[in-house]
Amino acid sequence: MKKVVLLLGVLKLSAMMLAAESLQREMDDNGVVWIYENGTESVIRGIDITSTTCDVRRLSFPVELGGKPVFGIAAESFRRFENLEEVVIPPGIRQIDRCAFAGCSNLVHVKMMNGVRVVRTIREGAFANCKKLSNLEFPIGLETISNDAFFGCDGLKEITLPKSCFLANEGFNYCCGLRCIDICNAFEFHPYSGSFVGCESLSEILVSNDNEKFEVVDGILYSKDGKFIVRCPPRLTSEEVKIRDGVLGICPYAFDCCMLKAVSLPGSLIGVGYGAFHRCTNLALMTIPADVKLIERMAFDGCCRLESVKFLGDTSQITIEDNAFPPEIKFSFARPACKSKESVSDKARLLPR
Repeated sequence: MKKVVLLLGVLKLSAMMLAAESLQREMDDNGVVWIYENGTESVIRGIDITSTTCDVRRLSFPVELGGKPVFGIAAESFRRFENLEEVVIPPGIRQIDRCAFAGCSNLVHVKMMNGVRVVRTIREGAFANCKKLSNLEFPIGLETISNDAFFGCDGLKEITLPKSCFLANEGFNYCCGLRCIDICNAFEFHPYSGSFVGCESLSEILVSNDNEKFEVVDGILYSKDGKFIVRCPPRLTSEEVKIRDGVLGICPYAFDCCMLKAVSLPGSLIGVGYGAFHRCTNLALMTIPADVKLIERMAFDGCCRLESVKFLGDTSQITIEDNAFPPEIKFSFARPACKSKESVSDKARLLPR
């Protein structure tokens, strides 16, 4: 056993040494010494601060290193690089990997330039918690923005996505300053995942007229087939909302941080997703339609003014998960008292996991 452990340790050390040996350095015309890995194409791993002879607050990335084109920017390569204020990514670089610029607290401007071979993919957490990021330019041809790519980028105010882009549900979660986002033809949709969660300043969501997945009705984002309500902007000007008939499910965090005083639920409703009305601090009353079968955990978490909930249906047929409502809520029932269940079978769920 000891020999096996020793052998594994030696192999791991050897792999680390080989990886270190594969890294190379090259100074550009601006005095920046780039650290990169050279294969068929080069991948940027960072910069050599001790050898770089220029101010590194503004970086314009090279398109070629070691005589080979640069493919991408590696995972965590500039993580918590606090001096960085501006990044220019030229045509040729096609991928920004996981957490590449995460935590760059002074990063303000990111420009991904247009061209023949542009950035196609922005991976998970690539710009997460870049709190000051306020100027963001996407290239035409961007294809994918992954979950948490811009998590916590509070400085962003307005976003317009390219028509070619495929945005994951959680790509811009907790961007507290975001006011307007135009998802155009973009946007991935999963009814079990929240969209624009924590974007408490959001007042407008825009979609193109030919969007095949979504539509906006009275300022609220619905799935095109009308079965799901995806997101209500927290700063919607209306104080009261009537969800249209035909909606079967309210997606997780669909009303997160909304200031609404009243929400009218349709008789077609079957399920209320996880955290659907999270932190709706002005909501005072709620009536649950007769056909609702499931209210998921934390559905009304943080609804501090919610005093009473009226159930219209046969409560023996409804499942209320733990902590779906604040503990002080008063319930009234049109039929026998509601039975709370601690667990729910997959068959009982409207919103699949």
